[in-house]
This record gives sequence, C-alpha cells and structure tokens, in this order.
Amino acid sequence: MDKADNSMSAAGGHFSTINDLLKYLNFFISEGNSVKGILTKQEINFATSAIVPQQNRYQSYERYGYGLGWEQSKFNGESLTSRMGGYSGISCHLSYLKDHKIGIVVLSNKKGMEALPHLVANYLYNTMLNKSNKNSILEENLKSLKRNFDSDLQETKEVNEAKNTKIVMDQVLIGSYDGGEKSGSMQITTGGKVSWGNLKGKLHLLTDSTGLINFQTMLRSFL
Repeated sequence: MDKADNSMSAAGGHFSTINDLLKYLNFFISEGNSVKGILTKQEINFATSAIVPQQNRYQSYERYGYGLGWEQSKFNGESLTSRMGGYSGISCHLSYLKDHKIGIVVLSNKKGMEALPHLVANYLYNTMLNKSNKNSILEENLKSLKRNFDSDLQETKEVNEAKNTKIVMDQVLIGSYDGGEKSGSMQITTGGKVSWGNLKGKLHLLTDSTGLINFQTMLRSFL
C-alpha cells in the first residue's frame, strides 16, 4: 500500500469492507433506526443535507450540495446522497436514494479502473428503478471508464520514459519552489529527492529542465 498516515489526509484515510460499509449506509438510510441511540433523525437529516451549495459535475452526477461528509447530487432524475472517493488505484462508491430507501456500495482496487464502481452503481440503480435510458447511460459510463484507463496507461508510459531517460539533474534545480496558497512549498535536494510537506518523492527529468515528480501515490509535473 502506498498510503501512509503522514502522506495525505483525509484522502485514503480509512480502510473498510463491503459488509461494514453496508452497515454504515443502512444506518443513514434507516435514519438511525438500525442502531438506536447514536444519532437522532434530525441530526442525520442535517448531516445529509446541502449545508454548503456547490455546482459541478462528477461522472454522471450533478452535484449541488455538501453536508457533513455527504454530497447531494441529481442522477437520472433522482436525488442521490453519496460519499465517493479513492486513493492510488482504490475507488469507492457509497450512495443511497432517500426517496426509495435503497443504497449501493461498490469498491475497486485496480489502478486505471477508478470509474468502474460508479458505472456498476449507476446500472444497478437504473435497473432497480426500471429506467428506460439505462443502456445509454451505461454506454456513456463505459466511455468514461475507457478514458480513465487510457489516461492511466499514458501516465505509466510517461513515468517509465522519465525513469529510463536518466538525465543527470543540474545543481541549479536544487532549491525551494513556492506553489502559493494552494500547494505550498516544495524542496528539491541532491539526487532529485523531493519533499512536499510530508510527501517524499523523486524527480525524473525528461529534458534539462522539465520532468515528472513521482510521489508513488501521485505524480506532479515539473516545468
């Protein structure tokens, strides 16, 4: 596993199983009745409400709100409450439809297949609800899955190319690089060793001044 507690948070911050995530999901679907005395119905409704507005599209989901760890989206005419994410080849789909009291958990641990859990969940929802457009949505999701897979192949090719180029790093590249408020500072030392917060990586040059920084769990371009 590439994940370590000091590398990133909260991405990749917990491990679980399908069965345990289903218990967690059922707790929210049942509005706390599956395990009484932990949270009230009002507290659960607040946590899963659109506390903070947003407007963006992720996969097949039109996101419009964010609660306490839960996102609110529109999917194929339905209101979807979800928690999705992943880390270094691991992808999770955790969601439910409040109006129908049904939920789905799908996990994937194959790099390049991060869109697969969403494709599976979408097809299951559309099948259970007898949606007439389920096949057209499946075709769109398959295209998205292929794009992600092709992107991963290209990324792997670029990393291997950079590793095989073996350009000796000029001493002038050693130093501290300021990425501003969004990314902070990064330090490069002899041998192309890179420190970015708690992340440690290696700079592989493609030219005398450009390359890729491989942090194992992620890649960053160096320009």
